Amino acid sequence: MKKTICVGLLLCLLCMLCAGGAVSAAALTGDGSFEEETVGTISNNTEIFSKDWVEKNGLGEAASVIAEEEGNRYLNASGLLELQSAKTVDAPYTFSVDLRTETPKADWLGVFIRTGDVFNLYEWDFYVEKGGTEGTSSIGAAGIVIYPVIDGIRLAVKTRAEGPWGISCVYADILVEGRPDWKEFTNLKVEDDGSVKIYVEDALAATVELSNAGTYPEDAATEIPEYLEGVYYKTAVVKDASGTELFRTDSARVAAEDCYLGFGVRENAIDIDNISIS
Repeated sequence: MKKTICVGLLLCLLCMLCAGGAVSAAALTGDGSFEEETVGTISNNTEIFSKDWVEKNGLGEAASVIAEEEGNRYLNASGLLELQSAKTVDAPYTFSVDLRTETPKADWLGVFIRTGDVFNLYEWDFYVEKGGTEGTSSIGAAGIVIYPVIDGIRLAVKTRAEGPWGISCVYADILVEGRPDWKEFTNLKVEDDGSVKIYVEDALAATVELSNAGTYPEDAATEIPEYLEGVYYKTAVVKDASGTELFRTDSARVAAEDCYLGFGVRENAIDIDNISIS
């Protein structure tokens, strides 16, 4: 009996250690709201939020603070910053967040799914500016990026591209059922079980089918190879709510391992509330 108990305790400890590097619903410190935080506190100094999310910014000062409006507390993030999950997030999971922005503008304000702990999410990849012609410039280096735009979303997939930095993206602008008004708090939900489903106010907006995990060994030739190491899903097929294919890329940089969630803000502002991972 004692041997059985000892073995059981050892197995429990091993399970806890193995799970320690990834986020699960039980691992989140709070309930995802900001009601227990103090108004005016910068995000990295919050009692609860800072245990699950980390801010980095390019302004040399804090760019996200707890705000309050009509009795509701939320996080206001502005300027040049990223908020990234403090730990990796393993599929399967559901990620949900309420967002609001006065300036829904593609490419400058995005929610990152399956990104890596690499190139800052607010950084511009300068693909077009450096002479690229096979994609477009945008923020971040890896992942699926969801931008709130008028009446819907822009859905982008970061890609490997020829060029000094080796980063680009492809995207589709998608009208969403109900025509969301991002100037009011609007719910964005992502279900990720290896393939990704994206909902806005419970209306299916798009799916992303992922496959062909591997590495890009030629990344060592870029100017920033340290940012690009990792295992990526190389094939991403994006479809709208009806199942119609919008685009496909076979050079995707969507993290297949060590996946993070995040928010990238570049010269813009967004309000964030009610974050959950389950």
